[in-house]
Amino acid sequence: MKLQPFILWVCVLLMCNTLFSQQTPKSASPDTIVQNFHRVDQVQPTQKEALVRFKVMDFRKQPLADIQLLVHHKRSNRHWQGTTDEYGEAFFLLPNNLEYATHVDQEVDYRKFSIPKKAKHTQSIRVVLMSTRIKEVEKNDTIYQYLTQGQMPTKSRVLVNIQMADLDNHPLSKEELYFVSKKTQKVYLALTNSKGSTQLMLPKGDTYCVQTYGFQDITCKTYEDTPHSRTSGFVLNTISTEEFKQREKERARLLAMRDSIRHEQRLRDSTRLAEMEGHNFYLQHFYAKRDFDKIKTNVEKVAFKDQEAIAKNPAYYAANNQEIKAMLYRNKDQWAAKRIIANIDCSMYQYLDELMVWNYSDEHEQSNNTYWLFNGFQNNSKPSGSGNDRRGIFHVPNNDVEGFCNTVDKIVNFSCGGSRLENVVEALILGAKDKSPEEELLFIADNYSDVSDLNKLKELHVPVRVLLTASEYGINEHYLEIAYRTGGSIHTIHEDIPSKNLQTLKDGQQLHVGKYVYQFFKGRFMKVG
Repeated sequence: MKLQPFILWVCVLLMCNTLFSQQTPKSASPDTIVQNFHRVDQVQPTQKEALVRFKVMDFRKQPLADIQLLVHHKRSNRHWQGTTDEYGEAFFLLPNNLEYATHVDQEVDYRKFSIPKKAKHTQSIRVVLMSTRIKEVEKNDTIYQYLTQGQMPTKSRVLVNIQMADLDNHPLSKEELYFVSKKTQKVYLALTNSKGSTQLMLPKGDTYCVQTYGFQDITCKTYEDTPHSRTSGFVLNTISTEEFKQREKERARLLAMRDSIRHEQRLRDSTRLAEMEGHNFYLQHFYAKRDFDKIKTNVEKVAFKDQEAIAKNPAYYAANNQEIKAMLYRNKDQWAAKRIIANIDCSMYQYLDELMVWNYSDEHEQSNNTYWLFNGFQNNSKPSGSGNDRRGIFHVPNNDVEGFCNTVDKIVNFSCGGSRLENVVEALILGAKDKSPEEELLFIADNYSDVSDLNKLKELHVPVRVLLTASEYGINEHYLEIAYRTGGSIHTIHEDIPSKNLQTLKDGQQLHVGKYVYQFFKGRFMKVG
């Protein structure tokens, strides 16, 4: 009978322990006390508990937010847990007359301190966090780093402080920045925080090329293998990845809409060949018999009508939406001899007539122009032995109607399958080969298609005159970059942007083309309005 009270007491104790364990968060053990007090809490010391204020800073005395602190009492194995606020502060109520150790972020036993046996005691502890530890995880040649906010450079690694913001200097959070090692080809990935900042510890003695989702090779930075510690800064203003993806979707939408319209027009035209005496010369050739003399006759008829209209109205081509003719006519006096690189994919057939009228109704043009035509789609084709038709890039061997149409035949048979990323720079490099100093390099571009090989621009040393079709909704920034980096110019149906206007741009300045605005930064252009 005497055991019954003892058994009852044990049962009560077990029930209490069960209830306590159910109420304790899974992330905190029973010996961890989460306090997380800050200024706004206005916590006061008590008779038996001291108020301890921790101030955490980096080596530049800048406050560090979101740093986890653990105050440990070794004898009782109890922990008090908190996190610093925007001022780098965290407050704790700790039993007095005891000795403690502080764990700061990844630093264990960073500071030991004691609290005297004194009622309503307060004290402050300043923590300068300087860590040289590096935690790295490598997955598929991509290196992910986990650094403390008080990270310090070392003799073998440079500390790179990164700041990303949009074009209005608002921080860009959750943005990925890639530093690609030239020596190892490994990629160091940086992910920005809510303030648009992040850090990397990069091995010295290497060059790293910086990339984002939208831009390749923004710049390359070399960090020499010096014996002293080094800290470096990297600031990038750009559009966010989300905004960049939205622009890609919008271009794809406009492209699909235009391609659909052109497809319907081609189907309709193919059934009306008998009525096409003065139009659609290439379609006559492609769908009907190859009567090149007839095509030549029709080309001359249209050219004669053009000459009559231009005599009355010098803006006739632009007013009638003949984009190629408008750009060539405005610049005919300064572009005598020309290397013309033309993107002739499925969406560009509408411009073939304009090229043929301009070229084959003028003997001077025909004798002074050289053509390279290409299908810009990426595909799995292999280079030929001659190297002149790599990836659908074809030279017009004889600059006459027959040679032009037969060359376009090859491109049409090359098909339009593939992505909308195009091998533009490769075509420009091939077309510029052996170009004489007197010749201008003209590129007739499909404004809706992006460029896949901008990284090859360093191999192109000739100014490119970019003639942009379908620019009514703004200019694809890739083509502005091609013109800028080669010292070339930009041309639309209504406007010419000369080389000097591009080359004199400073970081942050804006370029106005038509009704749209583009901001210039480190050799890149971004549409901002």
